[in-house]
This record gives sequence, structure tokens and C-alpha cells, in this order.
Amino acid sequence: MVDSVEAVLDINLFVDCPNCRDTVNLMDPYTTDGVDHNDCGELLTHACPGEGHWSDSHEKFKLNDVCCSYCKHEFNVKGIAW
Repeated sequence: MVDSVEAVLDINLFVDCPNCRDTVNLMDPYTTDGVDHNDCGELLTHACPGEGHWSDSHEKFKLNDVCCSYCKHEFNVKGIAW
């Protein structure tokens, strides 16, 4: 008999703080100073759209008011590289 296991899909969206260069995971409220930017799936919808080509949505991606949990610097994110 062969065992079966369930896979886990782990999606992260990383940026480097422009002030201190600490890595910030936009999907993790603990690294964005307690703000859940993906509360209703907004970030995931922009990063992995159900319709259209991903590269089109990645060029248009914008997220304002990200706060680095390390140095408290606020910055905006524009675009997704992959």
C-alpha cells in the first residue's frame, strides 16, 4: 500500500524595505507591522489573477502604506518581479 499525503501551497510576496533592507513578507501581518494587506485576498488576486495574463497584473500591481516592522519606515510597492 502506498501512503497519500496532502500538499501545502505556501504563497509569499517579499519586498526589501528601502530604508533598512530588511525583508518584508507582504502576506504576513507580523512583518507589515500588524496590517493584513491580504485580508480579503486582495494581494493574492493581484499576484495570481484568475483571468488575463499574470505579467499584465504584475506590472499594474500597487500597494501603498507598507510599514516595515523592523525600522517602522513606510513605503509603497509598485510591480511584482518573478
